[in-house]
Amino acid sequence: MTAERLRPGADEGSAGPLLAYGESRLYYVWSGPRDAAVMPLGLIDKIVAPATVASGAGDDQVSGSAAVTVTLAEPGRFAFLDPDARCVDVRCNGETVPVHRNGALCMADCDDTRVDIRWKA
Repeated sequence: MTAERLRPGADEGSAGPLLAYGESRLYYVWSGPRDAAVMPLGLIDKIVAPATVASGAGDDQVSGSAAVTVTLAEPGRFAFLDPDARCVDVRCNGETVPVHRNGALCMADCDDTRVDIRWKA
């Protein structure tokens, strides 16, 4: 699995990157502040991961903030994008949890529905 950040104006004038026959891609639309270092995806083991983010992830984020709090619909393997490798801490239920990184894709096993992510400003 790879992640890429599409910026406003990227691939302007087309419907997006071209796909080969049988290839598919899933795109997330981020409504949070543009200067946020991370983008919450949701529970990665669910078919529609964004639907597992009950609240947060930009709902009340302030531009210039170095943290985000996400409330999940249920505990599980939470994923987020960190394309610039700025994440410094992920907490579930107030406890720091290990983050497994695969390029920009980060995953953390959370046994609670509250996830706090902090990054370097």
